[in-house]
Amino acid sequence: MAGDPRKMPGSFRLKDLFVTLACLSVAVLAGFLFRGELLQTINAQNETPVGSVIIIENNVQRRGERRLLWDRLALDSPLRAGDSIRAAEHSAVTLQIGSNFLDVDADTLVRIKRVGGGFATAIAGEIYIELIAGSLSLIAMDDGQNTGLAFNFMGRPAQAAPGAVFRAAMTWEGMALSVSQGSVFVFDGGAWQEIPGGGFFALNADGTAAAARPAVVVTYPRPNARYLKYPPGNLALDFQWNRVNLNPQETLLLEVAYDRNFTQIAHSAEGLDSAASLALGMGVWHWRVSGSGAVLGTGRIEVADSSGPHLVSPITDSLYRFQWDIPRLRFQWDAIAEAASYIVEVSAFPDFANLQINRQTDAVFLVEESLGAGTWHWRVTPVFPPVYEGVGGYSLPAFFSIEQGFPQGIELPIEEIVPDVYLLSPEPGASLAGLTALRYRTVFLWEFDGEISESRFVLSRSPNPLAGVPAVQVTNPARTVIVNSINEGLWYWTVEVQTPSGAVVAAAPRQLRVLPIPLLPEPSGRLPTDGHVIGIEDLRVSREILFSWNPVHGANAYVFSLFHDTGGRRELLRTQTLVGTSWLLEDVSVLYPGLFYWHIEAVNRSPGGVIQQRGRVGVNSFTLDVPSPGPVFIDDPGVLYGN
Repeated sequence: MAGDPRKMPGSFRLKDLFVTLACLSVAVLAGFLFRGELLQTINAQNETPVGSVIIIENNVQRRGERRLLWDRLALDSPLRAGDSIRAAEHSAVTLQIGSNFLDVDADTLVRIKRVGGGFATAIAGEIYIELIAGSLSLIAMDDGQNTGLAFNFMGRPAQAAPGAVFRAAMTWEGMALSVSQGSVFVFDGGAWQEIPGGGFFALNADGTAAAARPAVVVTYPRPNARYLKYPPGNLALDFQWNRVNLNPQETLLLEVAYDRNFTQIAHSAEGLDSAASLALGMGVWHWRVSGSGAVLGTGRIEVADSSGPHLVSPITDSLYRFQWDIPRLRFQWDAIAEAASYIVEVSAFPDFANLQINRQTDAVFLVEESLGAGTWHWRVTPVFPPVYEGVGGYSLPAFFSIEQGFPQGIELPIEEIVPDVYLLSPEPGASLAGLTALRYRTVFLWEFDGEISESRFVLSRSPNPLAGVPAVQVTNPARTVIVNSINEGLWYWTVEVQTPSGAVVAAAPRQLRVLPIPLLPEPSGRLPTDGHVIGIEDLRVSREILFSWNPVHGANAYVFSLFHDTGGRRELLRTQTLVGTSWLLEDVSVLYPGLFYWHIEAVNRSPGGVIQQRGRVGVNSFTLDVPSPGPVFIDDPGVLYGN
């Protein structure tokens, strides 16, 4: 039987034409968009940068003007007008724009824009910074050439004068500007208003001025202060601040913590007026000043060890022999995380008089072939960005000898020169976000230039990881070691190498801090509300109780618990982990009358169901106010029937 030719295999239908045209259209559109992105990227290379990235921490992204995609920022990345910069959680970036140094804090979005388009024409310069969300701080150097830097805060133009230091933050309340040093001019009420050092300017969420908002303006240290400390040890700091709209009798509290969420307080001082003194060790510290039941000022302090780096090669007392050509030497040292460059000095004298080599380099090595026969002393000095207060110290010097020809008569033994193991990443004193270290793989990088017979990588809680009990040990590892998960706390890691001749060398252990995992907020909108009473009339309408709450950002499960108050002691009746934001008690008759408490905690679980992040517990109470059933009386049947 002949079939319908319209349904025969291989026949072309009209809808096939439409599908083909649609696919071609999508391909052409994708090619057009890709071409646009590519041309914008190429054209951006021809634009004159307005600044660059000098310090970066973790995940910071940039999107160019009229571009759709975000790309990762890196150290020394150029900045151009139209760029949007966003720093993720536990991330930050420092931008240099002329003689201005701009710190973009975590969870912050800024945009670099060209002056014009209705923006105040009195602004000096061709660009300004628009704060979209989060917080930032500025150091405007007064070097005689700086004209300051312009800003846009909630539509208000602002101009930082040379020498100004300030912090600006946007929250749900509005915007707050605290000037530590110098002057900042804000265009307000149709005129430019000067905010001097120690001054404060705030806007409500609707853009109106908030002149009466209480605040603390810290004039020292800077909002995002960085100090170089040598020799290592505690740094004495004198905090000073200006009280704004505060009761003169009110005392303040200064707290310093290891983390931005202040879950680990390291130092605190209470009963303060307008000053405090603390001694801080090496590391990154977060501080806040509280009063009037609120946080009035915040900032961050980094205390960095400015001692010189560990010298790797040439090692001390090594000997280089040559016959005709002067040897080509490779000077190498360990990197210092905060250093922008290094100064290498080589001299024939131990006091480094009459330098033979005095060079500055951005790398952690320098290749030289200008040294002849003799004994040479060398050292390296780290150079830090101008945002650091203090100077770098010299490394411990090393020396080596260069000899031409061979000794006459007997051969002098030349000891084996064993290069050091050097650790590349994570950098010394690095910190990892607790969730990042728990959920994602941590990559450790190391290097060794010589031959290896055996080696091992060790990660331990012990400051001497090679002697302690290792948490992770990898025998004969590759130069890249991946650890799947690390719990919070202080860790130490190193690599030990044995050469074919039997020499054993190990790198000085590096410290790695995994920060505490922040607690998720307690769920809001909890029903039944706290103190709710369920009476007999309510039970006639429904015998069910629906417990519900609002979802919490970052949570994928909730732990529900129900307790009965038995004379001041809470007896657990039920606990259950839920995916949704409600739980139904279908029959209230299973409960005794009295007082009950119900807890709800937002958590985040791994795909395997293990709780990785806990939350603050929300607690509500309710009362079941119904009469208890009395005793049951049964009449004597003998009485009823006259027996």
